[in-house]
Amino acid sequence: MLAPILVLFLVAALLEYRSLKKLKRYREMISSAILLAAGLTLGILRLLHVEIPSPMNGINTLFQPLSQLLDVWKEASS
Repeated sequence: MLAPILVLFLVAALLEYRSLKKLKRYREMISSAILLAAGLTLGILRLLHVEIPSPMNGINTLFQPLSQLLDVWKEASS
């Protein structure tokens, strides 16, 4: 099952990079390579049944202190 995924990503990359190279769009090639690598990594991890955490957990961790600070500020001003 891993081989078809790798072949699919390889074909997609070759088709995309060939046209980007002709147009000399190197920034787009780099950003596309990063996104393609991230997608490939996530696809392989899902194939191997690795539990991938939800991005919402990270967002909650980042904004929880800000939310608490705003709650305290709101209560102090009332």
